[in-house]
Amino acid sequence: MRRPLGTALAAFALAWAGLVARPVAAAEAGAGAARDLWLVGYLAMEEAAVAARDQRLAPARQLYSKALAHFDAVAQRHPDWNPDLVAYRRQYCQEQLRALGGGAPRPPPAPGASEERPGAGAGASAWEPRALAAEAAAEAAARRAEALALSLDRTQREMAAVRSERDDLARQATEARQQAAAAEAAQRLAAAELPGLRRSLTEAAATTAA
Repeated sequence: MRRPLGTALAAFALAWAGLVARPVAAAEAGAGAARDLWLVGYLAMEEAAVAARDQRLAPARQLYSKALAHFDAVAQRHPDWNPDLVAYRRQYCQEQLRALGGGAPRPPPAPGASEERPGAGAGASAWEPRALAAEAAAEAAARRAEALALSLDRTQREMAAVRSERDDLARQATEARQQAAAAEAAQRLAAAELPGLRRSLTEAAATTAA
């Protein structure tokens, strides 16, 4: 028996939704795992920066190593997840670890001292703009990371709405199939009972005529 057109379309829509949802769900799960790893690394990196500013070099090295391990894990397990941002953070942590590789903490430079500057003249005057530019770049990267996290959360909410709509369509398709099956069963039952009803009517008419 041919299936009603509405039932066939509903079944096709349900099958198509399932095919589309599987790769989307897998991609979303991978992005969520990458984001979680990255956020743990980012928080460790922020704590390391605070420790370094407080001249707590051993905790700073430990925290930068932890952050680098998480960024490395993102790069290895999820190479397609924001590779430029991950590469930047890995390089930054490596540079900080090299800078912290010395021994005891150094005292802060005296006011006006030229410690760690390239020298007098043009070299010294160029040092501060470079430091300010590096700090601004780090802050901009942090803002981009925050915006990225917000964007990913928004995408997750949108995907949840899509899944809810897909579930509604699946439920409607199931109800349509059940209604169509009930209608077909009623038709078959009526067709099976019709000859008996006709015989009963014929017999009743014959009895009345007699």
